[in-house]
Amino acid sequence: MGCTNRGGQTDQALFFQTKTIPIALTLNPQGDAFAILSVPGLALTTFNFSTGKRHRQYDESVAAISEMQQAAAGEAKLDSMEFGRRLAVERELERQALEGVKEGRIGTVGMGTPAWDESGKMVMYATLLGIKVVNTVTNKVVRMLGKDETIRFLNLALYQGLPIKKGFTTIVSQLGRSVQRSLQREADPGLWMLGHGDEREPAPGRQGRA
Repeated sequence: MGCTNRGGQTDQALFFQTKTIPIALTLNPQGDAFAILSVPGLALTTFNFSTGKRHRQYDESVAAISEMQQAAAGEAKLDSMEFGRRLAVERELERQALEGVKEGRIGTVGMGTPAWDESGKMVMYATLLGIKVVNTVTNKVVRMLGKDETIRFLNLALYQGLPIKKGFTTIVSQLGRSVQRSLQREADPGLWMLGHGDEREPAPGRQGRA
C-alpha cells in the first residue's frame, strides 16, 4: 500500500521533529511524488509517494530569504523598501495560516498551493520573491516568475495545452503523430495564479510576463 500505512518508516515525522505544520499538499500527475508546503518558516518538501521518503526540501522562510537579499547584488537585489513591505506581508500571511490551523480553518487561509508540470519533475510554488519553478531531478531553480510584481502570489494552476494520453479517445488522439507533435510545439502553457493584494488572475504563457 501507500506511504500512509508505514508512518514509522517514512520521513513525514520530520514535521513533528521540526515543529512545523503542513498546510498544502499536491500530488504530481504520475502519482509517484507529492509536494507539501509547511509553516512556520515556509518550506516546500517533496516526497516519494510509494516510500514516503523525503526527496527535496526548499527553505523559503523569512530568515533564509533575508540572508539571500543581503548577499544579492545588482538586479538580483530588491529595493529595500519593497523588500520590507514583502516581509511584512509574508509574516502576516504566515500568522493567518497558523491561526487558521489552530481554529480548524484549514484550507480557508494559507500561503499557497504548489503545482506540478505534466512531466511530474518540475514543481512550482509561490514565495515572497515570486513563483519558483524547480527541477526536482537536477535540484535547480530553472525559472523565477513574477519577481517584479507587487502581488504575493498564492494558489497556482498550470495548463500545458492539449492533453495527449494513451487510453483516451479524443479528436487529438485520432490525428497523425506529426500533427500531434506540431500541436504540442504550438501549445502555449498558461499558469493561473491567485494572489494577496490583487483581484486579477494573471495567466502568462510563453508570451506573458516573467
